[in-house]
Amino acid sequence: MPLETYRERIADSRHPRGVRQRLVQHYLERRSVSLTARAFRCDRKTVRLWVQRYQQGGWAALLDRRSHHSPPHKTAPAIEREVVRLRRRNPRLGQDKIQVFLTRRGVHLSTATINRILHAYALIKPRRKRWQRRRLATEVRKTMRAFQKLQVDTKHLDDLPALLPAIQAKRLPGYECTAKDVATGIAYVCLAYEGSEINSLRFVHLLFQHLLRHGVDVHHTTVQTDNGSEFLGHPQAKRTSAFTRLVEQRYGARHTTIPVAAPRFNGVVENFHGRVEDEFYTLEPLPTEEEMLERLFGYILYYNFGRPNEGHAMKTPVEALQEKAPEISPDVAAFPPLVLDRIDLSASELLPPVSGSGGGGEIRPDAHNLGVVDVPLIVPLLTWPHKVTVPQMHF
Repeated sequence: MPLETYRERIADSRHPRGVRQRLVQHYLERRSVSLTARAFRCDRKTVRLWVQRYQQGGWAALLDRRSHHSPPHKTAPAIEREVVRLRRRNPRLGQDKIQVFLTRRGVHLSTATINRILHAYALIKPRRKRWQRRRLATEVRKTMRAFQKLQVDTKHLDDLPALLPAIQAKRLPGYECTAKDVATGIAYVCLAYEGSEINSLRFVHLLFQHLLRHGVDVHHTTVQTDNGSEFLGHPQAKRTSAFTRLVEQRYGARHTTIPVAAPRFNGVVENFHGRVEDEFYTLEPLPTEEEMLERLFGYILYYNFGRPNEGHAMKTPVEALQEKAPEISPDVAAFPPLVLDRIDLSASELLPPVSGSGGGGEIRPDAHNLGVVDVPLIVPLLTWPHKVTVPQMHF
C-alpha cells in the first residue's frame, strides 16, 4: 500500500492522468471498488468517478475537466498599462504611492495587485544581498584616489559602561572625532570633552594641516559628514556653517552631507567606530586622560600600519596607500590623538575672512608654529609588524 494518499500523489505528479490510468487498471484487473480504493488510499466515489469516465470516453476521458478561464476580477489591461506607465515614469515610485495616484483617478487596486503587476512586467529589481553590496563597495573603492573622500563623524563614548563614570566626572573625554579615508582605510582620531562645532573645526584644521605637510593635495578631497550640529551649526541657520566654510573656503576642498537619519551612507567611518569600540575601548584600561591618549595612539598605529583590512584584500591601510600613492610618505598615517578642547584656536583664527573667495590658489601649511605635539608611544597588547618613525607634528 502506498504511503501517499491519492490526493497527495495527484498533487505531486507532473502527469496526473498516469495516476488515474493506474487506478482504473487496478480496478479492471480486480473488479473491486473497495480493493482499489484501499490500494490507492482514496474514497470509493473517486474510483467510481474515474471508472465511469473511462467507460464513457476511454483513456482520453481521464484528463482534467476543470476550466482554466480568466478570473472574473482580473485587472483590466488599460489599468495594468497605467500602473506600468507610472512606474516607468518614476522608477522610485512604490506600490503605496501608485495606489494613491490611482485612487485619485477613481481606480481602486490593492497594493498586492499592484505588486503583482510590477513583478509581471519585471519592474521590481531584486535587492542585492549583503555580500553583493560589499563586493560592489570594494570595487568602487578600488577606483578612488587616496584621500579623495574623507568620512568624518563623532562617536559618543558615554554609552560605554566602563568609561561612563570617568566621563561624567570629567576625568576622561566623552567624544571621539574620527576621520577615515575611504580609498585606503587610514583612520585619524582626536578626543574632546565637548561635541561642539569649534572642536570639529579644530579637528579638521589639524587634520588638513597634517595632510598638507605630507604632500597631499586637499583641493580634490571631499569631506563627508552627517547632519549633526557640530558640522552644520544651528538647524535653522541661514548662512553656510563654519565647518563648511573652513573646508571649502580655506582649504579648497568640498563638504557634503549624507541623507538625514541614514548612517549607512557613512558606513566606512561607522565601521571603524565599531572596531575601535570592540578592539580598544572595551579591552584597554584607561584610568587617566594621558593613559587614554597614549594607548589610543598605539591602537591607531596598529590599525593603520599592522591590521589587515578585509575590504582591501587583507592589506593594511598603509599598504593600500603605497599601492595607490607611493609618492606619499607612510608617515601620513601617524597622527597622534589630541584633546581638542586644549587646542588654543578660536573660530576667528580658523575661518577665512568673509570677503575672501578661498579655494582658488595654492594652499600651504600654516607658517606659524603652535607648538610641538609629542605624544609618547605606548606599545599596546596588539602589536604591529612594521617599524614606524612617529614624526614630530608642528601645527
